[in-house]
Amino acid sequence: MITAKELLPIGYVSKTHGIKGELNVRLDADYTTDDVKFVVMDVDSIFVPFVIESSRGNAADNRLVKLEGVDTQEEAKAFVGKTLYAVLAELATLPGFDQSQADKSENLYLSDLVGYTLTDGDNNVVGSITGFNDDTQNYLLEVTLNEGRTVFVPFVDEWMLDLDQDKKTLSFDLPEGLLD
Repeated sequence: MITAKELLPIGYVSKTHGIKGELNVRLDADYTTDDVKFVVMDVDSIFVPFVIESSRGNAADNRLVKLEGVDTQEEAKAFVGKTLYAVLAELATLPGFDQSQADKSENLYLSDLVGYTLTDGDNNVVGSITGFNDDTQNYLLEVTLNEGRTVFVPFVDEWMLDLDQDKKTLSFDLPEGLLD
């Protein structure tokens, strides 16, 4: 069984592409889907490996990836928002692999924030983070407010007061009127 200590997060699946099961993958590590034969994703709290059938694109940080056995858009939708991991043992065979980078890796992705509770500067619960949008120049958190209405909150570093991964809370100093 694959454990978290054996893995390095390299990116996440941002959306599907086309109708044949391709995934649009955003990468933010020194390694791409071209460097590995398979990627690992958390499926129902189990790390599952997926063989990469093909990987294409001009940008190193934005790739279109086809996984073996994922052949339709419906099948691909199940992976949207999931973090992609590479196995450290496979990366260690690459020239220039830096173990110290892997040891310090604690990347947090927008997809990891889904399910977190958003609070304001006074620790009042604003709502639950139910999604995100990274297709715009500024990243947006989709927040379902306590009253049930959904709003988009820009992910601005200057607004962040605290991030507690244990309690799954994100505290922002939100500008007045943003949630109106």
